[in-house]
Amino acid sequence: MNPKPVGVVWSKLRMPRLPKDVIDRRRPRAILESARSRPLLVVRAPAGYGKTTAVRQWLESEIRPSAWVTLDAGDNDPVVLVRHLLCALAKLEPLPEAERMLTSPGPLSPEALLSALSSDIESGRKPFVLVLDDVHVVVDPDSARLVGVLTRLVPEGSQLVLVGRSTTRLDIEHTIHATDALELEWGDLLYDEAEGVELLSRSLPHCGLDTYRDIMARTEGWPAGVHLAVLALRDSGERTPSLPGSGRMDRRTMRYFEAELLRALDPETREFLLRTSVLEQLCAPLCNATLEVRGSGSLLEELTADGNLFISGLGDDPVWYRYHPVFSDMLLTELRRIHPEEEASLRRRATEWLATHGLDDAAVRQAVATGDTEYAAAILYGRLHDGFKDGRVASIARWLDLFPASALRRDPLLMLSAAWTALTTGRREEMAYWLELLESAVWVGPLPDGTVSFEVALTALLMTLSCGGAKATAENARVVREAGPQGSQWYELACLLGSVAEHVAGQVDDPVETFQRVELATRGTRAIHAVALSHLAHAELVAGQLAAGLEHAELAYEESYRGGTADYPMAAMVHCVRSYAAAFRGQSEKSERSGRLGRQQIALMNETVPRAGIHFRLILGDAALALGNLDVARADLEEAEALLPFEPDAVLLHDWVDALRKRIDRLASTSGPGSAEALTPAEQRVLEMLPTHLSLEEIAERLYVSRNTVKSHTVSIYRKLAVGRRGEAVERALSLGLLRD
Repeated sequence: MNPKPVGVVWSKLRMPRLPKDVIDRRRPRAILESARSRPLLVVRAPAGYGKTTAVRQWLESEIRPSAWVTLDAGDNDPVVLVRHLLCALAKLEPLPEAERMLTSPGPLSPEALLSALSSDIESGRKPFVLVLDDVHVVVDPDSARLVGVLTRLVPEGSQLVLVGRSTTRLDIEHTIHATDALELEWGDLLYDEAEGVELLSRSLPHCGLDTYRDIMARTEGWPAGVHLAVLALRDSGERTPSLPGSGRMDRRTMRYFEAELLRALDPETREFLLRTSVLEQLCAPLCNATLEVRGSGSLLEELTADGNLFISGLGDDPVWYRYHPVFSDMLLTELRRIHPEEEASLRRRATEWLATHGLDDAAVRQAVATGDTEYAAAILYGRLHDGFKDGRVASIARWLDLFPASALRRDPLLMLSAAWTALTTGRREEMAYWLELLESAVWVGPLPDGTVSFEVALTALLMTLSCGGAKATAENARVVREAGPQGSQWYELACLLGSVAEHVAGQVDDPVETFQRVELATRGTRAIHAVALSHLAHAELVAGQLAAGLEHAELAYEESYRGGTADYPMAAMVHCVRSYAAAFRGQSEKSERSGRLGRQQIALMNETVPRAGIHFRLILGDAALALGNLDVARADLEEAEALLPFEPDAVLLHDWVDALRKRIDRLASTSGPGSAEALTPAEQRVLEMLPTHLSLEEIAERLYVSRNTVKSHTVSIYRKLAVGRRGEAVERALSLGLLRD
């Protein structure tokens, strides 16, 4: 078995085999077959109505290729959900964008994944059927929104099938009505008397027609009830079942089936079922580790060999299995009644196996279910850094929601996790609350993620928050760096943030050399390296190293996009520098587009990391000014000035604000032929090269244009500034504020 999480991902995409003793559901299948032209099918009913079976039988006769995704709690992270969707569709037809995103080693953002999905679907050639089973587990608003978007992406000739107990959280009612979708409800899935009698006569040949009709009357055609009756009576030899109560599977009837079903099993099988009921999904190695036995694989194969409706394989040649939810609940209730002391230890062993094999979501949920919050907190914290690195912020937030509020306020690891989550999502007040609690928190020894001490872990958080000003951030980064790559998961981030803090504090003599070292130190951590590249690019552009700066600005963007981090707030620097670089080349549309992306992400950082907001706004202000967009530049300056009081020791930013204000004021006060509006962006770039000793040929080479183009721009500049020589043009431009002093 492949121990990687992708093994679970792929197994979820295969359609389970049809149980042998399930009859052909002619009525629901006929309804589904009649709706082949509709882009959306919705099959919703409570547990035990055979929703999945009905759709599987319909697909048996479907000629279009199909993909099946069984959703679970982990899909409440939109990154995880969209990744599963891309995996499913990529199996039907080569999808270049999907393949590129999935093979990227960096984190994945839901927006980038959804964009790739939309692009591939639009360019696809073959109609398909995509089934999303158990959609009721999607309760996260962002994940639910993505499913809603997916319902509107289905191309003509293809179908999306949503199967679950409910679709109320998906907010797709408008789409259902707008697309004339087909809806199957619980009444469409009941066994009618003919179907039920056919199944019962085949499965319980020793019982008579009256018995079959009695079972159908008492279960009211509820498929799970009918199959529980089969399991309870198959080997009992009784010809007339003693079914207490009336109505559809009331509590007394459920207790009867529990007793009869388990009593009919041999002791080994019964104990296996009871003890593995703590598992959401099962595979042989996981069962072996949880039960501390061998041979679980053979038992799983035996349990599914006869088409048992209540345990099914998640694949044509399954590695993973799961119990029907009704059956699982029944088994877990019985385990707690018979072996109440065993549940916690079973879950702990399951957690250790899942964590070892990289199945983080299942590991954390199992750990919390043990009831040992300290143990669960250690499991969660051990996955915190990788979760953020992979873009699974929603998963981390959801894991924290599993803990009671008292545990969050008591456990230092949970406090740290909650503070990091608040920082990442831009919730400043919540972040301040956790920081206050962390001030009095105590932890002895290394942390579960390998961090050498609690002090280093807290310092890394304070460093990222830029607490205490630029100099304090630089000092915090030094502490984290001294712990080394093995002593802190945040070592590479410390290399970057420490250098940035020293730079804005005026402690760096050569920014280009400094960020060259940072770029080298952060290679291999794609999200951080892209930001380091953008800092290097900006330093190079300011220093006049245009070729290198332009190249690195574009490389930073490409790496951020490939790694799926282009939508992270931290990537604001990447977009801002790209905007600045595009302005250098006179690419106004590209510059403005990148500027808009940068501003969107800056808005998420202003409340949590003001220094970054100032820094990035000033870069955008310079870019806007290079394009002659005075109003935009002034707006960026005002945003930066509003945050400046929070950063008293960021001397570079203070000087930068003053210089930008002077340039804007000068340009705003001038008019006539020397106004900023009178120079085109291309002419402004040439003007900025005139104070150098470069020849026109060398200027053309630096700006990636021809010598004739530079000569033409120079003549136009002389005319607009009413001068006749290069030196006069420089003096006039300085007096008008068109060039920096």
